[in-house]
Amino acid sequence: MKFKTPYFILEFEILFVLTILVTILSSSFRNYLSSYYICYLFILFHELSHMFIAAILGKEISNFKFSLSGVNISFKEDYLNKNNISKLKDILIYLAGPLSNLILALIFRKSEMIFNINIFLAILNLLPIYPLDGYNILENIISLFFYIKKCNIIMGFLSNISFTILLILGIIQLITFNSPSIIIFLLYVYILNNNCKKTRKIKQIIIRSIY
Repeated sequence: MKFKTPYFILEFEILFVLTILVTILSSSFRNYLSSYYICYLFILFHELSHMFIAAILGKEISNFKFSLSGVNISFKEDYLNKNNISKLKDILIYLAGPLSNLILALIFRKSEMIFNINIFLAILNLLPIYPLDGYNILENIISLFFYIKKCNIIMGFLSNISFTILLILGIIQLITFNSPSIIIFLLYVYILNNNCKKTRKIKQIIIRSIY
């Protein structure tokens, strides 16, 4: 379901809409998914923080999507005319998300659940795994010193290594503590990765045309 607004395309995944409807109609289902919706609110706050800083810095948003895996904002990119100032703006925009979770963690530090969830989201989002904030922050920093093609190679290597290490830690966590939180997060990243494939392909085509 897509709706065109004056500022961006607002998109709702069908499964997400159906889940909301079932939750409204069923109290037992609502209680079962209460933790999920709490996490979802923090993810929404995270993305709205990106949006807020982007609006201040004049960055245009192309797509605002709600899905079962979370909320995702896509920005309009001009790879051919991306200068150092725009890269620095991007760094600030991507930093806004993890910082918002750290702020929430400090505000609600007396609530162990809220504190832990937001610290978890802040730390994991800063990892250099595509398409997380940490990846985009580091990519923009490295691109200040290297050509985009070399930067892409470096970031691809770091992303794969980081994902593999986190997957190993997730398996250890699942076996040792019977907690699937890291595995669930990696599943979320995998879904995000698939959703961003189109943007990634466009970027690769532009890189090949330049070099």
